[in-house]
Amino acid sequence: MWGQFSWPEFVQILPNYLVVGMTALLIYMTVFQIKAARGDANRRAAFDYFIRETNNDEFRELREKVFRVVNSNKNSGDMLKQLPNDNPDMVAVRKYLNRQEAFAAGVLNGGLCEEYSKNLIGSRFVQDWKFFEPYVCEARSISGNDNTYGYFCELARKWSKEGVS
Repeated sequence: MWGQFSWPEFVQILPNYLVVGMTALLIYMTVFQIKAARGDANRRAAFDYFIRETNNDEFRELREKVFRVVNSNKNSGDMLKQLPNDNPDMVAVRKYLNRQEAFAAGVLNGGLCEEYSKNLIGSRFVQDWKFFEPYVCEARSISGNDNTYGYFCELARKWSKEGVS
């Protein structure tokens, strides 16, 4: 049986092998397309996020307010000592940092495309962290929670190591 080649048998079983081979190829192509679509979706999500943020009047006003505070304070860690917690400027700073934290969580958890995000706002993000790091350290010591703004910290440090400044 195994030693002899028979054309009629070969022609009879060839369609079965072709079906199995084509099925395997289609499964591979489907998996490849799903992976590509996931990457495209992450890039689209990042793009949509940035478009919403840039076109959002509330965010623009918040950013302007925060940077007025930033420009009037040389060290962000001193802001916690100088301004009361319910001060509108401090509320704006916390709101801004919460947005940075949510953005960083989205990037680090794969919801937003990291490469696209880094290219678009990486240097601003890292500069924000460098300014607000003393504030975050002070907030962590006051609250006793070492994870305060942890995603913001992690992503900014990662991008700094990668040469974003």
